Amino acid sequence: MPETRQVAQIIVEDHIAELQREASALRAERARDELATPRRTASGSRQRVGLWLVTIGKAIAGSPAEPAGDPGSSVVRAA
Repeated sequence: MPETRQVAQIIVEDHIAELQREASALRAERARDELATPRRTASGSRQRVGLWLVTIGKAIAGSPAEPAGDPGSSVVRAA
């Protein structure tokens, strides 16, 4: 039995070492990709937030092309 335990321990240690090598390779790849992609500027982030806010505002208020008649006309009701 002790021999089986030793073999299992060797297999587990080998598997852990392989996972650590794989994780190291993935970290290196991620770091390389981060260096290759341009950084977003603060103004780009503000622009995205601004566009998001405009989209939300349009969704709440409705688009200007909608008729001004019934305020609930843009709401789809179940039959």
